[in-house]
Amino acid sequence: TGALGGGARHVDKIARAIYDELYADLSVKKQRRIRRIQMTELKWRYDHEMLRVYSTNCRTTVSLKVPIDATPNDDELICAPCMSVLKEKGFKNTLRVPLKNENNLIYTNQIYLHEGLVQYYARVKGLQGIFQAQKPLVHYVSGVLDGSIENDVFSGLLDALAKEHDKIIRGVGMQNFQYLPAYDEFLHI
Repeated sequence: TGALGGGARHVDKIARAIYDELYADLSVKKQRRIRRIQMTELKWRYDHEMLRVYSTNCRTTVSLKVPIDATPNDDELICAPCMSVLKEKGFKNTLRVPLKNENNLIYTNQIYLHEGLVQYYARVKGLQGIFQAQKPLVHYVSGVLDGSIENDVFSGLLDALAKEHDKIIRGVGMQNFQYLPAYDEFLHI
């Protein structure tokens, strides 16, 4: 999930309590206020990097009566507030929600996308140019990826160029060069 945590009231419930309106009907300023309130109500937070869930009241330390010669594994020690998250009805319900189908990820709610983190990651990985480019090829690739462009001949040309580039880099000949069927058919016209 792209959510930062869970266990808080739904944004519609908060909006009804404060403004007596649905969240979707509020101004952008009021929606931000509702999301800030929701963040303060979180009962647990997700650590997406470590794939862990922590209570928002996590003590980060665990008090145990451990024999002197014991060597507990730090990864397995859980404080009482974090352990209580496992008993939360809302947390158990969250675990029962099936994962989204890969094809449906494009419909993810915008508030879970964290645009700032995406742009930072792109800068770190040297991909920022893809997001800012106004080049025709970038538009074509975006169209192919979102399914709005289907051009088997042009895709075949790009595939052939990529294969040629790969063979040159590997230092191998162009023997047994296979074209995609639509492009191969186009070449024989």
